[in-house]
Amino acid sequence: MKKLDKILDNVMRFLMAVAMFALLAGGTWQIFTRWILHNPSTVTDEFLRYVLIWASMIGSAYCFYKDKHLALDLVKGRAKGAFNVVLSVFIILARVLKYVQLFVERKEKKGENA
Repeated sequence: MKKLDKILDNVMRFLMAVAMFALLAGGTWQIFTRWILHNPSTVTDEFLRYVLIWASMIGSAYCFYKDKHLALDLVKGRAKGAFNVVLSVFIILARVLKYVQLFVERKEKKGENA
């Protein structure tokens, strides 16, 4: 299991590094073609949008996988023992309920537009 964990960790880190390099290279190319060549590239805008979406998805998955996602952990950082477990379960359930709420609201909104 640890070997699979290490493989997943390395693959996700590699994909994030490739995505960040692609963002850097594409942004630099867009600036170069726009300001130096006075002929902006038409492909890089869509390419950068696509890569940014994938970089954010892979990055957020990696952060969630490592339990290092953005959070205000003032209470959780100080909690010990069983209270920490209960608090962690409560946080996960609160997230799931919020996601369900957002999903239902979006479905209802789409139903109104149809």
